Amino acid sequence: MTPPHGIDLTAYAAVSADLAEGDRTFSEVLAARDLTDAQWMDATLYWGQRMGEHAIAFSDAFAQAQDAKRPLVSLSVAEWFALERAIDTRGLPKALRERSLGLADYSRLIRHWAKKIATDSNVQRELADLGSRDGGV
Repeated sequence: MTPPHGIDLTAYAAVSADLAEGDRTFSEVLAARDLTDAQWMDATLYWGQRMGEHAIAFSDAFAQAQDAKRPLVSLSVAEWFALERAIDTRGLPKALRERSLGLADYSRLIRHWAKKIATDSNVQRELADLGSRDGGV
């Protein structure tokens, strides 16, 4: 079965990334892509039913589309650590607001730092040091 209205997985991910950015209304995002509410609902139902089969492809396409929207906010290891601590103590919305960050920015940062932490022993060491000075990781 072909995707409805020509909304393939990549297009679905791109529109989803536009919506997640939060800088335009739902209607504005759809209008920019010449989509109606009904077309988007059809695509959402279609891809929702298939997401199990395509979850990794969607995740990759969504991340690519979202990362293309804005550059990654540059944070040092200490700043990333401080953001995570602030989220733990003050909650996500407040910690992001204090830094003028949105949820889409945080999504980009999570992907970036997850890769850095998994692959860079210097980052791992620095985070461990920060954690020990802060009272635990």
